[in-house]
Amino acid sequence: MEYCGIDAHSKSSTVYVMDESGNKLIEGKVPSTKAGLEKKIEDFDKEMRIIIEACSSSRAVIKHLQEIGFKDVIVVNPQATAQMRARGKKTDYVDAHGLAELGRLGLSEAWKVHMPGEWAQRIRDLLYQREYVVKHRVGAINRAYAIFRREGKQAPSLKSDKGWAAAIQILPEHEEELQSLRVIRGYYLDWEIKLTKQITSEIKKHPQYKLVNSVPCVGPLTAAALLACIDDISRFRSGKALASYFGIAPSVFQTGATERMGGITKRGNSLARKFLAQAAHHARYSSNAFNPIYRDLVHKKSTSIAVMTVARKIAVSVYAVMKHNEPFDPTKMGLVKVDEEIKFVRVYERAHKVQAV
Repeated sequence: MEYCGIDAHSKSSTVYVMDESGNKLIEGKVPSTKAGLEKKIEDFDKEMRIIIEACSSSRAVIKHLQEIGFKDVIVVNPQATAQMRARGKKTDYVDAHGLAELGRLGLSEAWKVHMPGEWAQRIRDLLYQREYVVKHRVGAINRAYAIFRREGKQAPSLKSDKGWAAAIQILPEHEEELQSLRVIRGYYLDWEIKLTKQITSEIKKHPQYKLVNSVPCVGPLTAAALLACIDDISRFRSGKALASYFGIAPSVFQTGATERMGGITKRGNSLARKFLAQAAHHARYSSNAFNPIYRDLVHKKSTSIAVMTVARKIAVSVYAVMKHNEPFDPTKMGLVKVDEEIKFVRVYERAHKVQAV
């Protein structure tokens, strides 16, 4: 059996094929097109295992390989090639060789990453497009505020056309720039509204949307980000595994008797992590089911720790409702009504614990 490693890039890809004994069969750079890849490896058995490093170009290369007829294509974490290469040697040929070696040694499955389905990828693309639009809309507003700071004057709110008109009256000498920023902001705002409606419309068709939406703090956009990144809940063995996948689990350093907990790992999809953090901020409201957890940690630790803890609770809750196909139940998360206020049971009992005589 042959094993092929492909270090994919947008313009060209490096291909390395070896046999079961590790002997090199072919090596070379080809265009990252169907014709380029087919010309290089068309003579090999279509059952050959091909390993590709996950990157922005990998999806297109995988599509070309599948069209050629290769079925056994595995996408692995970029960290895999870092473990295979010698220190100080980082080239496309070294990476392609390392990928092929992963397949030959049977380690490719251990480093395998999930490739989202067509629906999940479409929602991800819409969310990333919206992030781009929001970034430029906010950038136009921040540029206008920077002008006011430079001139030493108080800026009006720029959330409406009325505010922009007032800004031009205050700084008539900057009318041309402010008017241009106003147009840019309006253009991106209309685009953002259009994308938000499209995402909301798409996500409400998902069979598990209502379940995820039943979790406190989770709105349509957060639900879209979570469902698009999770794709298939059976991939995760527990809620903690899902939290780790989103990079909101604490990092750990342990050796011998020493054990230290650090900040969150920040691994996994950054977009989903961002939406989870934004959603967790809603726990500051007293009507929110997670408010007791948030309030307790804000007083004892810090706001950032409280937000990340609530974000993990949200992730665990999302896992539970999707796994068991049941709406969010506060009592199963340890939340009950106490004195007409939702309290976190473990915190409440710890605070009111009576020592046995």
